[in-house]
Amino acid sequence: TEKDKRSAWLKWAAVDGAYAYNIYTGLAPDKLYSCIMVHGANDYYFKGMDKDRPYYFTIEALNENGVSARTPVLLTK
Repeated sequence: TEKDKRSAWLKWAAVDGAYAYNIYTGLAPDKLYSCIMVHGANDYYFKGMDKDRPYYFTIEALNENGVSARTPVLLTK
């Protein structure tokens, strides 16, 4: 956000039939070790960043058939 560089509002397009989303985050694009599950929404206010480090995110949709492919990894600074 503009006022607090330690937080980010993550928003993504809803997927038909998805009941939840997994948000993977980390400090490198190949080290996304943290996962946050979001139910019934297609946005999330993430407040777990250090203001002096870049963070990477990717998201996958879930339903009773399994998980989707992950979105391309995005960088936030």
